[in-house]
Amino acid sequence: MKIFFTFTLIFGLFCNSAVAGEYAGLIPGVSTLKQANEALGDPLKVSEEGLLYSYSTKGHGLAGLSIRFDSDKRTISEIQLVFEAPYEKEQIKEWFDLNAQPDSSETIKDNLVELYSSQGIKIFHESENKNGKIIRLSHIDTNEPNALKTGAGKTEPKKDLAPDPKKAEEFARQADPYIEKDDYAGAIPYLEKAAYYAPDKVIYSSMLAYAYFQTDDPDKAISTARKVIAENEDYISYSILGTVYFQKKDYKAAIPYLEKATGFEQDKTKIDNLQFLGVCYYELGESDQALNAFVKAYKKNRNSPISVYYLGVVSDRLGNNADAKFYYKKYLGLKHNNLEMNKLARQRLTAVSKKSGKKTKRSLFKAVDMIQQELKDF
Repeated sequence: MKIFFTFTLIFGLFCNSAVAGEYAGLIPGVSTLKQANEALGDPLKVSEEGLLYSYSTKGHGLAGLSIRFDSDKRTISEIQLVFEAPYEKEQIKEWFDLNAQPDSSETIKDNLVELYSSQGIKIFHESENKNGKIIRLSHIDTNEPNALKTGAGKTEPKKDLAPDPKKAEEFARQADPYIEKDDYAGAIPYLEKAAYYAPDKVIYSSMLAYAYFQTDDPDKAISTARKVIAENEDYISYSILGTVYFQKKDYKAAIPYLEKATGFEQDKTKIDNLQFLGVCYYELGESDQALNAFVKAYKKNRNSPISVYYLGVVSDRLGNNADAKFYYKKYLGLKHNNLEMNKLARQRLTAVSKKSGKKTKRSLFKAVDMIQQELKDF
């Protein structure tokens, strides 16, 4: 059962209203450092190489309040509470909706410690007596194996939770407000949970990969997207993989993913993946394939500065002076705001207009870094 309490009813454990098992609305494995600071204020002390944050206990009825974060500092791994005055065990069990019996127990420095592993709650008695009062409590991320210990300090293996579509849907729903605000860092903890509880729901995993991409975490974006396409044909994941490898300037690796992405129905009205693909082929010296990609993009949008610019550049490289002249002039007529690209286009327009016959210097075409700034949304 879920029981709702308010701050005034429960010795300051909860700010405003919250469900049983949540402290100040913070959920281990879901809530972030930013959310903890918003709920509790700025930390008083940061230790353990930036993983353990200590907060003010004023107004909380506590003698100690600390939060440990995972190694990436993305989410809370453990909330540690030291009570100002001991509480009866039954009160703790009711407040946190605990099971009738703990899953395990051990004695540490004359204090009995009981673990409710499925709920991520560890309670510390004031003595070895199981009927003694509770002086401390830890709320732990149940998906963090190193936080759950039983016996003589041995780590309890991580439990594989059964898929739970309803729980996954609820976490996905909680991610929506963050996505709507383009706050992908805030959405990630909820998307991670949604993908965990519904591993077969492609959209949760692909959106998670996209969120990693948007928060400049390319390695996680790649690993998540690869898991998706290992068993599913997914447009978002192919697009992410192609774009990430493009940004890494690993053009050869990017091409197969971009080729796949451009074949999807969702891509028919878009030009970004085609433009990435064209730049990849161009950088690898495969001018004919580059020209083909940019022609396709141009047919979709004849006024895209990127497509027009590169049609001029590729035509120039292939020795098609008339085409190069046409596209350079058209590009400059679009009044693109990239000053460096404009400068290069003017230089080459002058050169092809004179039909100088001089070999084009590759340095004039090296605009990939600038192009990447133009091609962000896909």
